[in-house]
Amino acid sequence: MADKSTAAIMEEREELMVSPPGGIPTLRTAHFLKPTVNSQKDTPPFPFFFKTKTAIFNDKKALSRVQFKGRRYPQKDWKKWVDQLEPLYGTVWKKAGVYEAVMGSTYQTLRHNALIIRLAERWCVETNTFVFPWGEATVTLEDMMVLGGYSVWGHSVLAPLNAKDLIETDASLNKARKNVKTGGGLSGNQYAWMNHFLGSGHQLEHEAFLSLWLSRYVFPTSYGCVAQNVFPIAIYLSRGIQIALAPAVLASIYRDLSLLKKWTNCNSEDGNSECDLWAPFQLVQLWAWERFPALSPQPNALKCGEPRSARWHRLKKVNGVDVSKAIDYAGESFEWRPYTKLVNNWVISKFYRETEEWVWVDSNMNKEAISFARCCRDSELVGINCQEQYLPHRVAMQFGFDQDLPGYVSRCSGTLEISWENYNRSIGNVELYMPPRLHESDVTVRYLDWWKEKMLALEDEMNGIPRLNRSENHSRMTRTSLGSIQGYQNIVPPVSLSICNGVKDGGAIEEDKLTDGEILNHKSRKSVREVAGDNQPLYNKHNRDSSSSTTDVGAGRKMESIESVEMRIASEVLKERPKRVMENAERSEVKRMLRSSRNSIEKITSSDKTRILEMDLEAQITRLENIFARAKAAKLNLLI
Repeated sequence: MADKSTAAIMEEREELMVSPPGGIPTLRTAHFLKPTVNSQKDTPPFPFFFKTKTAIFNDKKALSRVQFKGRRYPQKDWKKWVDQLEPLYGTVWKKAGVYEAVMGSTYQTLRHNALIIRLAERWCVETNTFVFPWGEATVTLEDMMVLGGYSVWGHSVLAPLNAKDLIETDASLNKARKNVKTGGGLSGNQYAWMNHFLGSGHQLEHEAFLSLWLSRYVFPTSYGCVAQNVFPIAIYLSRGIQIALAPAVLASIYRDLSLLKKWTNCNSEDGNSECDLWAPFQLVQLWAWERFPALSPQPNALKCGEPRSARWHRLKKVNGVDVSKAIDYAGESFEWRPYTKLVNNWVISKFYRETEEWVWVDSNMNKEAISFARCCRDSELVGINCQEQYLPHRVAMQFGFDQDLPGYVSRCSGTLEISWENYNRSIGNVELYMPPRLHESDVTVRYLDWWKEKMLALEDEMNGIPRLNRSENHSRMTRTSLGSIQGYQNIVPPVSLSICNGVKDGGAIEEDKLTDGEILNHKSRKSVREVAGDNQPLYNKHNRDSSSSTTDVGAGRKMESIESVEMRIASEVLKERPKRVMENAERSEVKRMLRSSRNSIEKITSSDKTRILEMDLEAQITRLENIFARAKAAKLNLLI
């Protein structure tokens, strides 16, 4: 059906798929962004991130040395200037692909710097992605289009002026920059520049307006001056010629996220270092507010014609929320595709289809579909004084695709011009798959295995725990998740309680074969000497030391409370069991109805069936580990 050549952006094939938190695998037709690999040994090195100690981020003096200089609020008369020029040049801005970006500059996103720093803590410099306990995500070209209003189409931001009249206009702007000064003699001051051209009717007013917009809100490089290197871009835009601002802005964000990440890593060693950031980090904050419900304020209602960023105009951050925990626990609530949801007065892009479609790409194809293809294809991002790699296949679920093991993409070596050619290469002669707007993506079973194993290894490394020389099967069967004790329960597969670690007469007690009353009775008698695999006695009322034996009646009440806690946890598990079974049954039934006949159960091989059984058993063991960890934590709190 689809072009399977190397030029193809995506591929279609049958795979055993599972929801990102885990569950029972399903054989179905899935769609992936290329490149992918079939074996863990072929994957590039796992994205490494060093999680900085929390104490550093509680140090206000240290954080004050991080300066977000690229986050610029609108000037006093900026909106007035925009409103004056919009009737005259609004159609030109639309033709140039900057209309929403210009209008969006009149809105204000109040700073939540702690959120940006917490995200940077989880940034991977090698892949330009955030590495969360529950998966990978990142800011993409799609976010630049929707939140920033920038175009993925057009000439490079480094394109030179090649016509005589354009070169003369550039010379005039440079001359004006020298003449427009502040009282202190500073040339090109932004406030003096606006006061000089605002409402003047000058023949350069439009170019001067766009130059200020670019210097202050798109590519800020200094606090006070209009930059000379944006004049060619402003001249092109004033003629309605498109410039690909989206990749350039995203490149600056990647660059500064990596800079901030490196600063956080070395800050504990060098307490006097400063970090100046010039990228428009309000876009990263908007990205987070769109995707992390626990961290986002209640959005404003959009008025007709307003840009997406107006939803967050002048809203304050949510107080009383632990940002780190909200991020690390967001596996179930993270919004992979926030822009596909219906919002009043928000016009959904044409590449968000109601049903899946295959579209043939050619030179006459609509720009919306090709824009979507550029968002989904790996490339080199060329900005002003920066170049970064773009790897959307690592975050395929953000585009409605399924996720498999990501393949390696080599960097484009050479000049910025060669890198731009890499970004601007043709997408012709392939079939483009457009996923349905409300599709819920899954991951392959091998991806889930790979991710859990790598996160487990990373957790051990960060905690200074040496890895045991366990066999692959043993490690998979005994520790398949990070566990809720470390705050990572969102990657634990939800399962029903079907086995128990309790031992009776040398054999395992299969609680699914007992009644609810028998299970509770068993749990009330269960010793606490084995909790989460720890064979040392946690508490034994018959083997206490002399000081323990002289405790008062209050200790008896505490012991009763421990038993009641144990009973309550068991009761909660039993209450969750029917609900979870129903949820799994409903999910399976929906998938069964949607699955075509070629994905019938007869196609599942014996090895696939064995893997499904393994996954189910792994999930059950993980669930029990978390139950006993909760019991241990509760008992320790009561004994203190």
